[in-house]
Amino acid sequence: MEDSSSFMLGALIFVLIIVGVNFAMYAIVRGAIRNGGEKSILENFSKSLTASSKSKDNSMDELRQKIKELNEGKKDAPADSEK
Repeated sequence: MEDSSSFMLGALIFVLIIVGVNFAMYAIVRGAIRNGGEKSILENFSKSLTASSKSKDNSMDELRQKIKELNEGKKDAPADSEK
């Protein structure tokens, strides 16, 4: 009987933890929707993805420019190592 009651207590605690975590996630998502104004969560999500892809494109353009400058610098430099 002692094992049965401790098992039930453990199961109850586990269920309460799961319910509490779900409630916390619901509150976080609900707060994110309300902060966005009248926009839906999908609009907020797509806007955040678009912003991150633009910054990646800018960093890739910057990297391409640096590589181009380095390659041009090698062509202009004397070829001492080609002897």
